[in-house]
Amino acid sequence: LAPKIDEKLNVATLVTSTIKRQDDSLSMQLDTIQRHQENLGVQMQSIVQTKQTNRTRGEEGEQKMAELLEGVLRSRDGWEVHETKAVPHACDLLVTKAGRPDVRIELKNHSGSVRAAEVKRFEQDILSLNDHGIFVSIKSKVVGKDNLQIELLENNKVAIFVAKNEYDADAIKELIELIYRIHEITSSRE
Repeated sequence: LAPKIDEKLNVATLVTSTIKRQDDSLSMQLDTIQRHQENLGVQMQSIVQTKQTNRTRGEEGEQKMAELLEGVLRSRDGWEVHETKAVPHACDLLVTKAGRPDVRIELKNHSGSVRAAEVKRFEQDILSLNDHGIFVSIKSKVVGKDNLQIELLENNKVAIFVAKNEYDADAIKELIELIYRIHEITSSRE
């Protein structure tokens, strides 16, 4: 009877130690999974913060430029500045003045160069809106464009590209006046 009890105790000890090893192994795997989850959480939070920072910086830059433009394009002189960024493919701002063509303004507040895809999208928007437009990069260069580049689009509308504007609303006002003058010249030829 004693050997059978010893054998049962050995089996019980073996089963217990096997279960403990498996439990330890599962605990280690669970710890590893939890560490990976925490790392992923930190990485996701970093990505979200970066995206929000870029978006926030862009929105703040657009808002600041809109306010500056409203200051130099005074309503008592017939100017109106409308925010249109909530409307898809309508640029960020629309500048109107009685008796003058509408001018759309696209603002970019990137720390790095503005990509060619954004330029292409602006040109397509201007063509589809059939308005003149100014593409303003507040702090950086625009890929494929000079610091100041003026183009006449296929619909006879003017597109002006400005790099490193640094919130110079007076320069934008002068460019709008230039668009009006070019419009007068090109319209008189038709």
